[in-house]
Amino acid sequence: MAIITISRQLGTSEVEFTDKLTYTLGYPLYDDRLIQQVAAELEVHTGVVRAYDERLEPTAIQSVLARITGGSVRRQPSTRREEGGVRPEIVRTALRSVVREIARRDDAIIVGRGAGIILGDMRGVLKLRLVAPVEHRARYQARTIGMNLGEAEAEVQRTDSERRSYIRRMFNVDWDDPTLYDIVINSARTDSDTAVRIVVKIMEEKQL
Repeated sequence: MAIITISRQLGTSEVEFTDKLTYTLGYPLYDDRLIQQVAAELEVHTGVVRAYDERLEPTAIQSVLARITGGSVRRQPSTRREEGGVRPEIVRTALRSVVREIARRDDAIIVGRGAGIILGDMRGVLKLRLVAPVEHRARYQARTIGMNLGEAEAEVQRTDSERRSYIRRMFNVDWDDPTLYDIVINSARTDSDTAVRIVVKIMEEKQL
């Protein structure tokens, strides 16, 4: 069993890298699929779980829940709901449960959502972090998304702040702490193909 968790800054060629790594290893990818499984665990619409995802602060959650669910979630046990939506601690518990179950079952690549933090020191887990300077990531976003450079830089900084807040809120750790990861790759200096080869080589060395 081998699990790769990927924490990524926006604009680090993260989609390209993840697609290539998934193709090379043949492992199932859990990104949106992870959200779907958490929603199934809670028996709620996927939009309810997304309301607690990296792009939303707590003050925005209730309005999104109300818009998605009409002010309530699907009827379920009282321990799993509160007026206006599912409690954050219930989402956190379900997320931990689903990530650990994925890791117990088979090889997998799990993107974001603090999966590496959830799995802790579990054997067979390789925790990867993709980073790059803001300027590099802004240029990448401007080129690939088609926005101007100022808008791209603002988007990169906003997303960093949201993801940092999400990890702090959910796990009370610093998203930028390099000691949380086994490998930190700077995409400004390492292209996706090379990054994949690095990961595969390390997996071979560790016999994952």
